[in-house]
Amino acid sequence: VECETTTVVRPVCMAPPPAPEPALSTKDCTKEFCENQLTPEYLLRYQISVPTDTTLDVCDGCIISMELIYDGEAWVGIGISPTGLMEGANTILGVPAYGIVKKFNSTGD
Repeated sequence: VECETTTVVRPVCMAPPPAPEPALSTKDCTKEFCENQLTPEYLLRYQISVPTDTTLDVCDGCIISMELIYDGEAWVGIGISPTGLMEGANTILGVPAYGIVKKFNSTGD
């Protein structure tokens, strides 16, 4: 990922090429962590907590717990968007060199 910092101290990044389609998991990701090897270097582990008053299909109030694992030292980020676009996405970035994790609300600018 190539990034530059703007004068507003907002990272501007080029997205990596899309990862190959993952194999469908046979695990129940509501009971244990599921894994998705995004690239040879990045592993995503996740689990979905579903409240008792909803279903996985509706998932009202569900919580997803994620770990993005990289064997090395680099910043990592996860973005979640209702539209698949950067605008309106919630983004979490971790920078190990500084020991910080920050959440951003992306504007798409």
